[in-house]
Parts: sequence; C-alpha cells; structure tokens
Amino acid sequence: MCDRVIVSDEKQFMFRDAFNRGYVQTPNMVENCIGLSNDAKTVYSNILNHIYEKGDYAFPSIYRLAISCSCSTNSVSNYVNELVEKGFISKESRGRGRSNHYRVKDVNKVTLLQVSEMFWKCMSQLVNLYGWKNILPAKDKILKYMKNIGYELKDMETDNTAATELTELLKHVLVGGTIKVGLLPRNTKFEKPVEHVPKVVEQQQSIMQSIKHNIKIVGNVKNDHWSLLHVDEWKIEQFRDYYYDKYLDAIGQPHPLNMKKHTGIMHRIVKTMEGKNELLKSYIDTVFEIGYDNMTLDYLSAHRLEEIQTFLVSGKKPFYMEKKYPKVRDVESVLIQTGEIMSSSEMLKRMLGSDN
Repeated sequence: MCDRVIVSDEKQFMFRDAFNRGYVQTPNMVENCIGLSNDAKTVYSNILNHIYEKGDYAFPSIYRLAISCSCSTNSVSNYVNELVEKGFISKESRGRGRSNHYRVKDVNKVTLLQVSEMFWKCMSQLVNLYGWKNILPAKDKILKYMKNIGYELKDMETDNTAATELTELLKHVLVGGTIKVGLLPRNTKFEKPVEHVPKVVEQQQSIMQSIKHNIKIVGNVKNDHWSLLHVDEWKIEQFRDYYYDKYLDAIGQPHPLNMKKHTGIMHRIVKTMEGKNELLKSYIDTVFEIGYDNMTLDYLSAHRLEEIQTFLVSGKKPFYMEKKYPKVRDVESVLIQTGEIMSSSEMLKRMLGSDN
C-alpha cells in the first residue's frame, strides 16, 4: 500500500484553496520583448491565463482584466490594441455589452518577437566590450529615434544583413555617433530617403573600405569607445584600443592588425598590473614618450614595464637606447698658441688627446 503524499501548505493553497488556482507561464521572449510595453505584457499574461483555462480562445471581460492588471478599463483597451497592432493576439468583437474573443498567436509567427530576439543577439555580441550599462542608453536612443520618424520596429528585416546593420548602428551610437536614417536596418514598410553623397566623400569611403577589406589594418578613424568609460571601468579591449589610438597619433599610420595576439599581450599586462588601471594608462602614455622603435611599439610586452617605471621615476631611458658618443675635445686646446714651437709628433699626440 502506497504512503499518503503530503502536500505542502503552499501547493495546497495554490492548486486547491485559492480562487485563482494554479499558474501560467509566459514565454521568456515575450517577457523580454523589446518594443512591447510592460503593461501590455501584463495584459498578455492575463489573457493567456484565461485561454489555457477555456481552450483555444478566451473572453474575459474588460472589467475583469482591469482588476487583474490593476489599471483602468481605458488603459486595458489601449494595451489590448497594442497587442493586436503588434501581432501578439487577435480580437473578435461580439457586439455591444458582450466580451471580446481573444486568440493568442504562435510566438514563431509574431514578427516583433523575431526582431526583438535579433536585437538581443546584437547587443549580446557587444556586451563584453561596452557593458550593459552603456548598451541600455544606446538602445533607448535608437528606439526613440525610430519612433520619432515613424519607423516601426516590427517591420524591420531579420536576415543576416539586417543583423549586421543593427550591430553597426549600436556600435556607432555607443561611440557617440549621431543616428541618421541611412544607418537604420532595412525595413519592409519604411523607405529611406536618398541622401546625396559628395563625390570626394564617396571616394574617401571607397578607399577606406578597400583598406579595411584588403590590407586588414586598424582603420585611420580612431576607435575611441574607451573614452565613454571611466578608466577604472576599462577592460582588456579598452586598453588595447587605447594603445592603437596612441600608436596612430605617434606613428601617423594605423597599427598592424593582429587582434588575437594583441589581446593576449594586453591581457598579460593587465594581469601584471593587478587592476591599477590609472597607472597602466599612464604607462601606455609613457611608452610613446620614451622613443621606442616601431618594431617595439608593434608588440609591447610586459617585460617593458620595468623600463617604463624607471623612466617615470628618473627620466632615464633604457641603457641600450643611450647612445655613447666620444667626448669632443675643446678645439682651442689643440691649437698651437702663438709663438709655440711643436714638432709633428707632439702635434699628433695633442690632437689625439694624449698627454704623454
């Protein structure tokens, strides 16, 4: 004979004693959807709850939804209309005085969810470099701009090209760039105005694209995203790109691109410095004051830290950079004074600096 199962007070209340029994799960992609208001998500969850109870559709009254969502009936109507416009549910009106019928659409058919998921992937690719703290205002700035010009997020393309365009737009905003219509990802219903590009600018853009594609070097345009963060918040990527920009200022040419190797080198230096970000930044500045040759600057290693520290303290450069020149004797000391008689051998000795 089986032992009796003891149900906890919490489960007893949740599934038997409470008026609103059980629970309903809202898909994570809906809870995290970019472009859908929080209140609309709450109304969606409440409608979903009634659908799971009744079958493939639900008909809760606007008043019951208002009580559940802790808002007015007018607000519920607005949020229901938002859900309908953005493709999450369909609404069938059954006449005055009767509750509407609501049907929830499959999540894989909601285009805004597809756009939202792409948006999350693009942001996740940049989080290690910029952090969520900086990505949040950049995202808000982009969404606000889209809203102001009538660009519907749900109509954005979701292919690989659109994902690349969105990632580049995020990068552009994160480094302080101004949003322009031409930078927005493709949209099925929004037509971008044709912008006239001066011929000179067009040629410069073509040259830069050729350089980036064929020569594979860090571009002549500075990648100064590090300036958006306080130095105490810098990670390996910020120190690496700060070094690249200092190199560009000092040499006048882009730094040879070997991202993996340079990231590893900077990782070892950062580890050696043990979180002393301000000091490491001053060390990088000092590297370009000492006067190392270009080969040394290409691959700065942790072994140079002692030399840099010595230069900061005493102003003394590494011994191998101190050129040893012979002392120049005073010209007047080798000249024959008026009336002085000297043989050729004595003259030679004086010129060579010999006293004997």
